[in-house]
Amino acid sequence: MNIDELPNTFAATVQALTGLGYILLGFVGNILLGVAIWRSGTLPRWAGALWAGAHVLLYVSQGYAATIGPASTPPTVLVGAVLVAISGAWMAFSVLSRPSGAPVGAEAAQPRVR
Repeated sequence: MNIDELPNTFAATVQALTGLGYILLGFVGNILLGVAIWRSGTLPRWAGALWAGAHVLLYVSQGYAATIGPASTPPTVLVGAVLVAISGAWMAFSVLSRPSGAPVGAEAAQPRVR
């Protein structure tokens, strides 16, 4: 029996819509995260652009492969994954290389109103 011959059920429809929602929300969330990194002022701006661009590359490549492309993962998905890793490492390095500005101990216990 071929998978195309299976009956269309309500559960299969709900599963397909849930999967589509998962993909769309993941895409939009990662783009918004890239914009938030860009606008944060504390993280490297270009790391946010790299993050958003990598996810556009990942999702567009996977959409192409799932619809009109070959029945295999395109090499651009690997490039997108490497860009995500570079962006994440860049952000982590920038955060870990800064000294902490928060006072510790008795200095932190100052009153707000004098």
